[in-house]
Amino acid sequence: MHSIPLFRPASCGGRASLSFLLRKLARAGETAALVALLGTSLSTSARVRWAMLGHVLTVVEVRHAA
Repeated sequence: MHSIPLFRPASCGGRASLSFLLRKLARAGETAALVALLGTSLSTSARVRWAMLGHVLTVVEVRHAA
């Protein structure tokens, strides 16, 4: 799980590819959060569950059971 600070408060979440979330952060002007996510071990094609609540973005990789 990755917790990343946000510049602006937000309240939303979902499941999507990390690349979708990165585009969403770019459109919102959350450059520092975008750079922080790129610095994690997550692949941009990884499916993630994410939540923005207040000034915190939480991201968890969704893994399918074999």
